[in-house]
Amino acid sequence: LALAGHRVVQGRLEAGKGLANEDALHFFLDADGLQARHFKELFHFLRGGSEGGRLWLLEYNDERIRPDLAASLEALGREESVLDLRLRNLSPEETRAFLNKALKLELPEALAQDLYSRTQGNPRLLTETSRELLLSGLLDRKHLTPEALLQWKLPSSVSDIFGERIRRLDMGPRRLLDLLVEARDGAELAPLATLGEMSAAATREALSELLHLGLIHAGPSAQAESYRITHPALRELIQAASSESRRRQLHRSWLEYFERENSGLAEPRPEAVFSLAHHALEIPGYPEAAKYAVRAAELHFAREDFDEAIACCERALSREPQKEERDSLLRLAANAYGRLGRFKESVAKIEQWRAENHADPEGLNEVKFWLATGLAYKNLGNIPEARRRFERCLAAADPANAKQKPFLVRAHSLLGLLDLEAKRLDAAGNHFDRALGLLPPSSEQTAEVLKHRALLAAERRDWAGAKALLVEARAMYAALQDHHGQFSIALELGNLALDMGSLEAAEAAYGDALDLASRHHDDNSLARVYQNLGVLACRRGDYPQALEVLAKAREIFAFLGNAFERGLNFFQLALAHASVGRFAKAEEYWRSGLAQGETSPEFLQRQEKIGLWLGLLRDGKPPPEARPEAAPSETEAPTWDLEAQLLRLNLRRDPDDRETARRLLGEIYQRLPDPLKISFEDRADYRHWVLGEIPNASPSEKESLPMDILQRLTAITTELLGSNNLDQVLVKLMDAAMELSKADRGFLVIRNPQSPGPIPGYEIKVARNVSKEMIEKQDSSISLSAIREAMQGGEALVTDNALQDPRFETAESVHQLELKSILALPLKGTKGVIGALYLDHRYETNMFRGTDLNILQMFANQSALALQKAQMIEDLEIANAKLSETVEEQAGELTVLKREVEDQRHKLTFEYKDIVGQSPAMLEVLSLVDRITETTVPVWVYGESGTGKEMIARALHFNSSRAKKPFVSENCSALPETLLESELFGHKKGAFTHADRDKKGLLEYANGGTVFLDEIADMSATMQAKLLRFLQEGEIRPLGSNELIKVDVRVVSASNRDLSELIAEGKFREDLYYRLNGVTVVLPPLRERMEDLPILVQHFLKKLAKDEKKEPLEIAPEALEMLMEYQWPGNVRELENTIRTACLFHQKGKLVPKSFNFKKTMSGGMTLPKAVSAGAAPVKPTAGKPAKAASGAAQPMSDEKRILLEALFEHGYHKGLAAQALGISRRYLYTQMMRHGVPISRIEMKSFVEEQLGKK
Repeated sequence: LALAGHRVVQGRLEAGKGLANEDALHFFLDADGLQARHFKELFHFLRGGSEGGRLWLLEYNDERIRPDLAASLEALGREESVLDLRLRNLSPEETRAFLNKALKLELPEALAQDLYSRTQGNPRLLTETSRELLLSGLLDRKHLTPEALLQWKLPSSVSDIFGERIRRLDMGPRRLLDLLVEARDGAELAPLATLGEMSAAATREALSELLHLGLIHAGPSAQAESYRITHPALRELIQAASSESRRRQLHRSWLEYFERENSGLAEPRPEAVFSLAHHALEIPGYPEAAKYAVRAAELHFAREDFDEAIACCERALSREPQKEERDSLLRLAANAYGRLGRFKESVAKIEQWRAENHADPEGLNEVKFWLATGLAYKNLGNIPEARRRFERCLAAADPANAKQKPFLVRAHSLLGLLDLEAKRLDAAGNHFDRALGLLPPSSEQTAEVLKHRALLAAERRDWAGAKALLVEARAMYAALQDHHGQFSIALELGNLALDMGSLEAAEAAYGDALDLASRHHDDNSLARVYQNLGVLACRRGDYPQALEVLAKAREIFAFLGNAFERGLNFFQLALAHASVGRFAKAEEYWRSGLAQGETSPEFLQRQEKIGLWLGLLRDGKPPPEARPEAAPSETEAPTWDLEAQLLRLNLRRDPDDRETARRLLGEIYQRLPDPLKISFEDRADYRHWVLGEIPNASPSEKESLPMDILQRLTAITTELLGSNNLDQVLVKLMDAAMELSKADRGFLVIRNPQSPGPIPGYEIKVARNVSKEMIEKQDSSISLSAIREAMQGGEALVTDNALQDPRFETAESVHQLELKSILALPLKGTKGVIGALYLDHRYETNMFRGTDLNILQMFANQSALALQKAQMIEDLEIANAKLSETVEEQAGELTVLKREVEDQRHKLTFEYKDIVGQSPAMLEVLSLVDRITETTVPVWVYGESGTGKEMIARALHFNSSRAKKPFVSENCSALPETLLESELFGHKKGAFTHADRDKKGLLEYANGGTVFLDEIADMSATMQAKLLRFLQEGEIRPLGSNELIKVDVRVVSASNRDLSELIAEGKFREDLYYRLNGVTVVLPPLRERMEDLPILVQHFLKKLAKDEKKEPLEIAPEALEMLMEYQWPGNVRELENTIRTACLFHQKGKLVPKSFNFKKTMSGGMTLPKAVSAGAAPVKPTAGKPAKAASGAAQPMSDEKRILLEALFEHGYHKGLAAQALGISRRYLYTQMMRHGVPISRIEMKSFVEEQLGKK
């Protein structure tokens, strides 16, 4: 068990015996080795919740913890899911009780007092003293007196105890202890046995002794159990007693071991690299030490262990490495210092690197130096020096040098930002323009400069121009798939809208930023959005919402933020708490913000601004040191003092302040710049003081219900009564109550005779902003008692300020949560009270009085009726469920029948995923295909157009041993004779006009595979002869070549005309027929397997949905019935095209009969001939001798020709519409027209069709 790569051991606390699973209790034994990245993982663990009852104990000594982690530990202690225990020394009484229990005897008081004076009640020292007493044998004496104890040298420190135990060790355990002290992070048994020159058994025995003495402890590691020194004091003691030569010898042993273990690896494991660097740096003059150090520092940097990276670099630099490694170490250290915000150290490393790298032929190092140091000075707040260095960067850079150009652009951008902050707007614009002039039209840097230009436009009050630039930058980031850039633009759009006073637009932009941060799991960005949403909520006057989102930001910043971010968050929380009158809490957050120690100019400006606001809210006037220029921003500067005074009146909400508030609002309006006056009337305080629309106004201010409230109440009631699902009604009821009341928390109980809960006979069903478990605890007894009283009395229980209500004087939860307004409403149905609604608010008083209470009581009465109705319907549904059992049994029988059909399909040897159908006719076809798949016999597939002949050919190929070879298909009717010959057999260069290169034919290309020849019946006599020769000899000769090429292909042919009839007519070679027709596969038309149509429809709907990346549409039963009645002359292809077109005309996600109105042939325009309509099957070909042509009477018109002619006639001889109606392509329509002798010309076509159909 490990978190963040740190050691964890299982243990048991006496206080933890009540845990259901003792194995779920895990301990960090100390935090000395924790890094900043571990706090990030702790943050994700705490956010995910302690599932499975897991408990993590993090023990640390605040005298030993690194200073940079102290703030993170302090923030960790403030989390709700963390209990921060500060351990202290025991008192004399506690010391005596502890020793009595540990030693299992009753110590005399004088002896106990003596032990206390020696240990000062230190728990660790007392524990070790008890252990030493047990080992000493003194307790075996009949009387243990202080005099006897004086004879024993009592340890006075933990180091004394460890020293005594070390002196008792034999050589083997002592050798292992020395090895563990110098190991970087503990060691496993195998290397200890190797380096200790001991057998595995002897090593295990020695380790057991060390464990027994408490000198080491064991814990799991990546591979096996790992052993570590128990206490830092022990490590210091052993190292102090060892000579330098002995320590170097131990480091060399460890180094040689790790080099052997990793010698065969291309890249050693990170932990091995860390150990190699650690030990190599302890050996003076070791040649590979610097290389190991560079690699280790790089790995630490990649893991964001910047402190470890710095420590590694500094140790290596002190060893005077070679120039190449030294340059790398200096750069790594500079970057790591910068990432930690330690800019002075970063500048020092950069300057040191520059001083050692004068040789710079391209001038790139000088440009980098001035830019990097300028950026560091900017972060330090030394703006003049930063500006000087950026200008030096510009002077040193060559715009024509491609390598220097990115740094030149960056320098211009940074100078522009400095000018923007100094209000030198023209100079800023000049720098941004020069930066854009050096950049391509679209790049990451281009988008960044556009964002800076937008800030400049906003400073000039060109809101439209600023927005346009930000939108352009956003599109650029989106094209580059840069989600960080898109997030920054969304945040800036929100800030812009906030400056413009457009709060809704700000909320929408921040919502986009929130979505981006959430989708990419970017916690730092998420915290920044929450922070801005908190500012937005404060601007709106929605302080509960502000406190909620600011608390979310604080939770993330506590682990992942820097001092600047944490400090600003604390200041904003202070302002939000002060705005609701919680000045003590505001003072606490204010001091936490100051404690961050941030000194950047921006931070200090914000600090001063919020300090002024807090002073105005608390005292009603600005402090003496307040300066007007320290106002929030230029957009707020004209009104900041008036706004604070008005906020104080908003907090008090005394009707007597109305005239003062109106006067302040008038003065604010006059001072504002014109763009900010537009949305002034949308302010909540304006609506309250001027229009009297504040939701929580006193009864005297709101005599009657506003129309919008009545309309909303009616809509909610209608929605509740319109739902019959009890759970949905409960959720809607609770949400509506929260909306109408603006409550902070709430829950709903309803009658349930079987419930044994905290209110017997009633059950907590829905809660908001409080868990059911918390309600049932003693902390929420006030909520439950209010509910009981309201239900027993049948009347609402209301308190305006629970903190001052005598009824709640002793209620701990009221004071812990600082509850103010509380309301418990009974829900009364036709048969009495059926439940109750509880609501409260932590920040507002008088929330549930006057008109507000009337609204909620009306709502409760209507809700009770809706709830009673839903409960009755649920009872009816339970009764109906019993009646449904018979239906389910019948459905089960149908399922069994369906499975029997599926079983028949499963008996097939191969899967036919692309061939949809379970009808007996299709199963018969697939059974035949199953038998011939693994043979080489030629196959002729016969079937009407659109029945899926090529799919059968593909199944024969891809299920056979030829599957890894090519499958090629060719439509013999689609190409002229010479072109078809070239396609099949290939040609040589110069074989005919435009044959400018050799071309391999399809038969040669498919060697070893399968060739599918569709519409074989349309092949010319010459091509039939050439194909016959190939089938006989297995050889082809490309056009224009004298060479024969052997090929091995399986030929699958197909046609929609009976070849035996064509032989009788003299249009097809009989010998070729026998070569092609080894086995005949006859595909049934769709009208002969209509039971497959519903399955095909569902298949096509799912296929289309997948192609369009949408949810599949449904089909109405009446529409499916209409499809079943149609004869489908174009078969499956026509069905697929019909479904595809019908999907364009769906109604609310469903295909209905009207969706097929476009297909006139289906809606009554054209019907099939009676012979076909009646279901008469066409004559199927035989595999034997072809039939002879009948003599005498003229042949009747074929069904296919009649359908074709009628389609052309019905659609006014428009070939495109006719093809669409038949479900075939325009090209295939032309083929059929030529085959049946239909003229292409529209005039000739009209005459021919009317004559053939007898319609002249």
